[in-house]
Amino acid sequence: MIGRVIQDRYEIRQELGQGGMATVFLAQDRQLDRLVAIKILHPHLARQEYAVERFHREATTVARLRHPNIIEIFDYSGLEASEPYIVMEYVEGWTLSRILKAYRLGACELVACVFHQVVLALEHAHGQGIIHRDLKPENIMIGKDGRLKLMDFGIARVLEASTLTMTGSILGSPAYMSPEHATGKNIGFHSDIFSLGSIVYQMTTGQPPFDGMNPHVVLKQIIEGDHVDGRMIEPTLSNEFNQILERCLAVDLQTRYATVEPLVKDLHHYLEQAGIRNSNEMMRKLFMNLQEFPTQYRDELITRLRSEAKQDFQTQPMRALQRYQRLLAFLPDDEEANERVEQILRRQRREEMLKTAFRLIGGGALACVLVLGVVYVAFPGLFSNKGDGVSAAEQGLPPVNELREATPQTGPMSEEPTPDWFSEYPVSWPDGEDEVNLKPTLRLVGDRPIRRTNEMRARLMPVNPLLASADGDAEPEPMEGTLTLQVGSWAKVFIDDAYVGDFPEQRSFSLTGGVHRIRLENPAFEPLTENVRVNEDGQSITLRRKMVIRPAVLNVVYPHPAVIWVNGRQRGSTPDSPPINIRVAKETTVTVELRRPDGPPLRTSLSIAPGRQVRFEPSDAEGMP
Repeated sequence: MIGRVIQDRYEIRQELGQGGMATVFLAQDRQLDRLVAIKILHPHLARQEYAVERFHREATTVARLRHPNIIEIFDYSGLEASEPYIVMEYVEGWTLSRILKAYRLGACELVACVFHQVVLALEHAHGQGIIHRDLKPENIMIGKDGRLKLMDFGIARVLEASTLTMTGSILGSPAYMSPEHATGKNIGFHSDIFSLGSIVYQMTTGQPPFDGMNPHVVLKQIIEGDHVDGRMIEPTLSNEFNQILERCLAVDLQTRYATVEPLVKDLHHYLEQAGIRNSNEMMRKLFMNLQEFPTQYRDELITRLRSEAKQDFQTQPMRALQRYQRLLAFLPDDEEANERVEQILRRQRREEMLKTAFRLIGGGALACVLVLGVVYVAFPGLFSNKGDGVSAAEQGLPPVNELREATPQTGPMSEEPTPDWFSEYPVSWPDGEDEVNLKPTLRLVGDRPIRRTNEMRARLMPVNPLLASADGDAEPEPMEGTLTLQVGSWAKVFIDDAYVGDFPEQRSFSLTGGVHRIRLENPAFEPLTENVRVNEDGQSITLRRKMVIRPAVLNVVYPHPAVIWVNGRQRGSTPDSPPINIRVAKETTVTVELRRPDGPPLRTSLSIAPGRQVRFEPSDAEGMP
C-alpha cells in the first residue's frame, strides 16, 4: 500500500493506525500539496452493503461539522467506489491516550481547560444532532502546537452493528461506555457526557474510574456506578470540580447532565473562578510544555490559594477553610495553613456551642412565658395591683408616697449594704467598666473549653440564706458513670486529651458528670473521636465503634516521565506524582513498576502496611528488560 496513489491524487506514505473498520494512512495530496490522513475501509467490509452504507453515513454526517476542535473531512470516495475512503485533516501529534501514559496533566484547573475544549466540540456536534458514541482518549488528538481535535465520529455505531451481526456481542471501549450503552438501552447526548466524564476522571487521577480484570467486571461497575471518589486518589482535586465530574458520571439520568449546555455553563463559571479566561490558550501552554508547565501552574495555584484564604479568613471563614484544606493537599506540612485551619475549626466549635446554649436558653424562656400566660388567664387575681378591692390602709400598709420615700436608692452611687451571702459569689470585671457584662462567655484552655465539675458549679453558685439548709456548707455529691468500650482493634484510649490506658487490656473507665471527649488511636487506623455525656450518677455508657484502616502511602520519586503501576494497576505518573494511597488490611508485598516511554521499565517489590509510608526512588541503572 505504501507508495500507491489513489485517484491520481493521494500518495500513500505510511500507515498511521488501524481499527475494526478501516486503516488510516498518511498521504500527500498532490493537487493541494499538503499532508492528509486517508481512511480506507477494510477490503472484506467493502463488499458488505451495510458497512459501506454506514461508512458513507459517517462521511456525509461529519462533513457537516465545522469546529476548530473537530477533525475536518476534505474528500470522500462516494457510495459506488470499489475501495471506499475518507480524506481528513492530518494532525501531527499524539493521542491523549499516549500522553496520559507518560505524563500527569497537573492541577484540576488545567484538566478543566482540556475538559472545556472537548465539551465545546461536543456542543457543536450535538447541535447538529450527531452523537459520538465512542469517546475515549484514543479518539482525542493533541497536535504539537497544543491544538485539540476530536476524531472518529460515528465509528462506534458502525463497529457495534458489525459485531452484533457477526458475533452477537457488543464491541467497543468498555472502560468508557455509558451505563445505557452497556445495558443496550437508548443512547443519547447524555451518553457522550458520561463517557467524557470517564476520560476526565482518568486525566485527573491517572486511572479510569472503572477498572477490572475483564470487560464483564468493568461493565458491571459502570452499570452500578461503582467508582472511588476522585479526591480519595487525588487529594488536590477541588470540591467544585469534583461536583461537576460526579454529575457527569451519575448513573441516574435525572442527576446526570442531560445536555452539554449546562455543563458548558458550569465549566465556564469554574474556570472564571480559577482566574482562567481562555481555556484554549491555557490548554495549548500545557500540551506544548508537559514537563514544566504543570509544576509552574501548581506553584502559581498555591500562591493564589494562600492569598485568597487570607482575604477570606475574617469575613468568610468556611470559604477560607476550603482554600487552606486544598493548600494542605499540596503542602501537608505548611505551618501557617495548619494553624489557620485549627483556628477556624476552634471558632466553628465555639459558635456551635453558643448556638446550642442560646437555643436551650431561648426554649426555656419561651416555656416560662407560655406558663405565665396560662396562669394569667386562669388566675387573673394573682396579677391584680388593686389588692382584690382592699385598700392599702385596710391591708395595714403605708401610703404609696411613704413606700417610695422608704425605698433605698440603688445604682452605681447607692450606699446599700451588700448582703452577707453575696460575698460567696465572686464577680469581677475589667477596670474602668461601671457595669457587669451579662453576655455568656466561654473560657478556653488551649482549644478546649473548661469543663466545670459539680464541685466547681457548687463553688460558683451563690447561696441564698433563705433557701439554705441548716448545714449551709453542704455541697451536692458529684455524679460518676462508667464507660465501656467495644472496639474491633487495639487502641490507646484518651479521655479529655489525657491518656488513661490501652484497649482491650482495659475495657471500662470511670467518668465524672458532664461531657467528655473520648479519643482512640492506633497507628494503623484513623483516629476515632466521640463525645459522651454522664447525666446521672451510676450511668453506664457503652461505646461500640469500628475503626477505619489507614491506607499505606507510597511515595515515588523519579525525575523523568513514567507511568506508575502497582500490582498491575495504573496509579499515576512521574515526575510530579503525589503520594499514592494503597488500601491493605495487613502487611503485604506489592510490585511497583515505572513504565518509561523511552526505556525499559523499572521494577521493585516493597513491603507495605496500614498507616506506613514507603518510598521508591529508582535510578536509570535499575532498569530491567
